[in-house]
Amino acid sequence: MPVANDSTILDAIENRIKTLAWVKKVESENIKLEFSEVHDHEIPYIQIYDNGQSFTHQRGEILVDWQIAVEIALKGSSTSTVNMRTLLDKRQEVEQVIGAIPNLGIPGVIHVLYLQNTPDLNLVRPFYTTTLLFSVQYRKKYVDVC
Repeated sequence: MPVANDSTILDAIENRIKTLAWVKKVESENIKLEFSEVHDHEIPYIQIYDNGQSFTHQRGEILVDWQIAVEIALKGSSTSTVNMRTLLDKRQEVEQVIGAIPNLGIPGVIHVLYLQNTPDLNLVRPFYTTTLLFSVQYRKKYVDVC
């Protein structure tokens, strides 16, 4: 049975998001803890981060359920405004591009599930953000975890 690994999955998600023409920066290595660290030329900005894994042991393999958060940050400017509708549209595009290939085209990945989203229009002004939570379910060799 094919198996997958974390870095391949993360690369696939990042590459899918990079196909969206409006995205200026996708980050999965140097996560920003505060949006004040994001420069204007990087907006719209998307960061992808690990939100935890759970494991089910199955005869020499492990079924992994990996929670991955995808955070979108938008910011209005003198020539454009951001509102709830803008945020919803961008969120839907990210949902669709990640879900377009249910197993990300990676042997061993069973599927990617879209679990929830959390929009925030007020707390990090001047940024408008939404966080999407995905579950990637895949098989991993037992020795890779132990």
